[in-house]
Amino acid sequence: MLGLMDAAFNAAFQPFRALVADMVPEEQRNQGFAIQSLLINIGAVVGSILPFVLTNVLMMSNEANLGEVAETVAWSFYLGAAIMVGSVAWTVFKTREYDPETYRRYNDISEDPVEAESKTFIQSLKGFFALVSSMPKTMKQLALVQFFSWLPMFLMWVYIFAAVTQTAWGVDPIWFDPDHIKSVGEVPQEITKARGEAGDWIGILYAAMYVAAALYSAVMGKLANLFGRKIVYAFGLFVGGVGFVSLGLFNDPTPAALDLIITQVTVPQGAVDMLIPMLGVGVAWATLLAMPYTILSGSLPAQKTGIYMGIFNFTVAGPQIVCGFLAGPILLYWFDNHAISMMWMAGGSLILGALAVFAVKESNAQ
Repeated sequence: MLGLMDAAFNAAFQPFRALVADMVPEEQRNQGFAIQSLLINIGAVVGSILPFVLTNVLMMSNEANLGEVAETVAWSFYLGAAIMVGSVAWTVFKTREYDPETYRRYNDISEDPVEAESKTFIQSLKGFFALVSSMPKTMKQLALVQFFSWLPMFLMWVYIFAAVTQTAWGVDPIWFDPDHIKSVGEVPQEITKARGEAGDWIGILYAAMYVAAALYSAVMGKLANLFGRKIVYAFGLFVGGVGFVSLGLFNDPTPAALDLIITQVTVPQGAVDMLIPMLGVGVAWATLLAMPYTILSGSLPAQKTGIYMGIFNFTVAGPQIVCGFLAGPILLYWFDNHAISMMWMAGGSLILGALAVFAVKESNAQ
C-alpha cells in the first residue's frame, strides 16, 4: 500500500511541474517554481503538525503496542488523504491551460498531432527509450545533483525519528533492533513513552523545516534572478548539508517547558535546539523542489517538455530506491544502529550535491 501511495503521489506530482513549464514564460520561471515550492511547503507545515495537534489538543493517543499503529498516525493519514483528493480535484477543475493548437503556435511547433496519435504501442515504447537516450545534456548533469539531493531526503524520512529519539531523548539504539525487541517480548513503558513524545516532536521539527522552506521560497526566485540559478541552487543544498551534520550536536537531556500557544509541552532541551539545524534543511528542501526544474525547463524542447519532466522524475525515485536497499545494512553493520550517523551521511551527500551543481551547464532550447 505504501508503494501504491508513493506511485500515486508521483503521478499527481509531475503534471504540476509540467504545467508551470508550459504556462509560465522563461523570464518568470524562477518565480513560478518558487511560488509552487511555497505552496507545497504551506501544505507540508499543516501535515507536519497534525500528529502533535491530535495528541496535545484533541488528546488522541500517540502510543501503540507492538503490531499496532498509533491513533494519531492513523488519523493523520485519513486527513492527509482528504486534503490531497480535495486539492487535486480543485486544480483539475479550476486550472486553465493552453489548448494544443495555441501551445504549438506559441512555441513554433509544426508536429501534426494526428500523426503523433497514430503510433502503435511498440512504436511509442521505442520512441520513449530514444528520448531517454537522447535527453538534453543539462538533464543528464542535473541527474547527478538529484542523486545527491534526494538520497538525504530518504534518509531523513526513514531515520530521523530514531536519530532524534536516541540523541535528544537518550533512548538506547538497542530498542530500535527488531531482534532485541523480539527477544525480550515487551518494550518498557518509559521507552514507549519516549518514542511517543519523540514522534510528536518530529512533527514540530518538520513544521520548522517547512516554514523555513516556505519563507525561503518567497525570496528564492528573486535571489536566482539576482545571483544566478546555480549559485542559489548550490547555496541551498550546502546549508541543508550543514543542518544535517549538526543535528548530532544537540543532545542536552535537560527538560524544557514550552508554551506553543495551542498547548504546553515539556521536551528535552536538545530536541528544542534541533529546530535550528532543521531550518537549514528547510532551505535545502525548498531549493530542490524548485531550482532543478527552473534549470531543466529552459533546456527542454517545448513539444517534449511534459514527457521529459516525467522522465526526470526517475532522478527523484532512483536515489530513494538505491537508498532503500542499502541504508538498512549500512545502519546495522557500519553504524551499529546509531541513527544519527545516517543524518551525518545525509549532510555529506547534500554537500556533494552542492559541489555537483557547478558542473551543470545551463542552456535554453526555446
